[in-house]
Amino acid sequence: MLNKTFFKLAAATLALAAPVGIAAFPAHADARSESNDAYVQGFRLFQAGDYRSARIQLMKALKANPNNGLARLLQARVALEFGSGIQAQTELERAMQAGIPSAKVRHLRAHALMMQRKYGEAMDLLDARTIEPQFAAYAARLRGQILTQQRNLPEARAEFERALRIAPKDPETLVDVARFYASDGKLKEASALADQVLAAKPTNVKGLMLKGDLVRRSQGLEPSLTYFNRALEVDPNNIEALLERAATLGDLKREDQARADLKRINGLVPDHPLALYLEAVLETRAGQYEKARQLMTRTKGLLSNYVPALMLQGMLAYQANDVAQATDFFGKVVGASPQSVLARKLYAASQLKGNDTRGAIETLKPIIDSGSADGRTYALYGAAFAREGNMAEAQQYLQKAVTEAPKAGELKTQLAMTQLLQGNAESAEEGLMDVLKDDSKSLQALMVLTLIQIRDREFDKALVTSNRIITLYPNLPVGYNIRGGAELGLGQTKKAEASFRTALEKKSDYTEARRNLAQVLIATNRIPEGERELKQLLEYNKRDGRALTLLAVTAARRGDATARVEWLRQAAAVDAKQLGPRVQLADAYLDTNQNKRALDEVASILRDFPEQPQALLAAARVYEAAGQKSQVESVLNRLVNAQPDSPQPRVMLARAQEANKKVAAARATYQRILTMPRVDPTPVYSELVFFEARQGDWNAAKQWAERLRKQAPKENFADLALGRAYLGRNQAAAALPYLEAARKTKFNLAAARALSQAYVQTGKPAQAVTMMQAYQKANPRDPIALAAIAELQMQQRQYKAAIANYEALRKLPNAEQSVTVLNNLAWAYSLVGDKRALATAKQAYAVGPNVPAVQDTYGWLLLRNKGDRKLALSLLQKAAAGTPNDPDVRFHLAVGYAMNGQRGKATEALETALKAPKFDSRPAAQKLLTSLQGS
Repeated sequence: MLNKTFFKLAAATLALAAPVGIAAFPAHADARSESNDAYVQGFRLFQAGDYRSARIQLMKALKANPNNGLARLLQARVALEFGSGIQAQTELERAMQAGIPSAKVRHLRAHALMMQRKYGEAMDLLDARTIEPQFAAYAARLRGQILTQQRNLPEARAEFERALRIAPKDPETLVDVARFYASDGKLKEASALADQVLAAKPTNVKGLMLKGDLVRRSQGLEPSLTYFNRALEVDPNNIEALLERAATLGDLKREDQARADLKRINGLVPDHPLALYLEAVLETRAGQYEKARQLMTRTKGLLSNYVPALMLQGMLAYQANDVAQATDFFGKVVGASPQSVLARKLYAASQLKGNDTRGAIETLKPIIDSGSADGRTYALYGAAFAREGNMAEAQQYLQKAVTEAPKAGELKTQLAMTQLLQGNAESAEEGLMDVLKDDSKSLQALMVLTLIQIRDREFDKALVTSNRIITLYPNLPVGYNIRGGAELGLGQTKKAEASFRTALEKKSDYTEARRNLAQVLIATNRIPEGERELKQLLEYNKRDGRALTLLAVTAARRGDATARVEWLRQAAAVDAKQLGPRVQLADAYLDTNQNKRALDEVASILRDFPEQPQALLAAARVYEAAGQKSQVESVLNRLVNAQPDSPQPRVMLARAQEANKKVAAARATYQRILTMPRVDPTPVYSELVFFEARQGDWNAAKQWAERLRKQAPKENFADLALGRAYLGRNQAAAALPYLEAARKTKFNLAAARALSQAYVQTGKPAQAVTMMQAYQKANPRDPIALAAIAELQMQQRQYKAAIANYEALRKLPNAEQSVTVLNNLAWAYSLVGDKRALATAKQAYAVGPNVPAVQDTYGWLLLRNKGDRKLALSLLQKAAAGTPNDPDVRFHLAVGYAMNGQRGKATEALETALKAPKFDSRPAAQKLLTSLQGS
């Protein structure tokens, strides 16, 4: 179960966020006109609190007379009651155009702006000197709400108390002041005001909801339902009352009833953000994290200032191992609630997971300094110091964590799940053990315990627990599926596969087990088998988005770009509110040179997800590929606004500004990053080295390198950055001293590859190979080093040495069936006349039949070895279509045409190839062309 405090926070915040009531205007409509008749009926319904019926009558009034100013005004007030600030603002503007004096709507315009979070503009309109006396209390309440949002509580209190003095009997004022008192902890005073409202009118819906909230805080959940139920008896479609009751029912574990209320809200207002949030909480409690994430995506950023929603999104991102997103959300929670110990602990945990140790220390320090730290806080604090290498501090705080460990409360399994989401796996495990002491056969507790163990990479423990599930529940598939996950973690792939298959024997439509089996098959390069399992999933559910996206992944691995796009189109069509497949589809269009379609897809993504970082990043990629530099800069500016505390969007913006020749702006953007709190300056200094080098200002580049050296004296970052900067400007000789110095400081792969590149550029290819070999000797299982050596040896015509390295690569894990390794090895074999060339090319083709390079190699070797000419020509035609600008592939195609008796096409292909400025097979192509023309 989710923490009750979490739900109560939701309910309290919902109450505080409720629209402010509006004092009634007298009706001055002309009863003789159809429009005014409808307006009068609408006004009466509004007075009775039936806002939906009022809106229908007002729509009739405005249809009969669009210039009915009073109807426009009342329609705006209805919009405010429904929380629609934009619609209210539009109606108020039309009301003024129809003759309503601006002084009569000043406070309402401010209300509409407040709802849009335009607090500055709203406060300007609410200047007490410009508000007419009859609206003074209303304006004071609005000022109080805005000041509360800005966390200026003393001034907010003064405004609410001013409103109470002006209108001591006005129910709207009493409700708003009571809400403020409740948020300030003055429950007794708030309750007295709520009682005053209900004494005057027992059916006042806002009074009933306020009383329900106060009872919930003081007496508990069950008694509060009486008041929410009464509110809904008066107004069955009151959104706020439905939300409050749904939250309360959810806390009472009456989830079916809670979902019924949320369904009702969705029927009234589709995709209401707070209803989506509450439904996401219920899904999280049920362990349906992906559904919860989907629901929060559908809020479209409308809850970006709502702390409980940010907390939930952070927890879901953390659970999905999306550290950057989790850190972003938790950072916003801490910004909004800096005194919250829980928020700081979650934020620090995500910072540590993202290797921001200094940031984690700074986040936790206020808790430590205030003396309110618990064992978990000390543990996080100590871990951060340990990662920094400060072992004395680490030991001090880790010892405190041991002696002041969190006390085990009366925890239940659902609470343990919530703690797990919060990153507090230790307490979650304690709670589960308590459950299992009372009920050793609790399936749910055992399942969550294995989840914790797998998450903590304690796979041996997870294996024991999953076997315990199987022993207790041998006919249920879940134990076998979980055991498969533990076995995968232990590297026991064959056993994992067997466990997943057993789960499917128990339940053939067990989606998770079949998906897990498919992923094992794909990971072990049995792609056709994996695809069969995924397609079987689609037989159960044609709208299985995860199966569709996995099929797109396998198509990409096979090199089948057409199939990849088609699978992603289907995945995107399953649910347009799912951002992931649509972003993948845009990327797939890019990869297949369908820039127009990629741009169209991005336009629709930005329309539906205007503030989502993933959407903005996708747009930036597509615009860059399409050469729309100004659009790239524009969308990155939006990304910076969406993630103002994240350095990476600003780095990308600076690069875009430089590409648009806005050098001063780019420099200012880089330097702005260095002023941001909790930012590691190391990568920014490197960026500035490269940036200034590109501008030709080597003095500035070296100054930034020196700052980089001081920042990380034990690393090779500074010399490596300068060396690479010179390489980037084609000054390899100038780069060498810096790269040699980088190597002496730390001989890592980056230094080895940069030095190798410098040696090639300075005409020392042998030294390039020697450099990579030295690195590879120190790191014998690094596949990148072996591949780099082999590539260098191929360039130097050291084919036998290259073959040895490619063969060694095939012995490394997951490289045996690598398309690239097989294809390169086949080509190397062919160059030394090794008979294994054709068979190896055929192997490569079996793994990647749609990869143009593989088609070219296999087709060419078929011709060279007097194999199937028709198959060879078909392969070479596909290869040429996939790489239309490669003259060597075009030459191979010409030979294929010639050997199949198609001389005209062979001549055409040769003439196209010979137009290329750089063409390795030029002499052979010219000779063949002369032969064809002569004959």
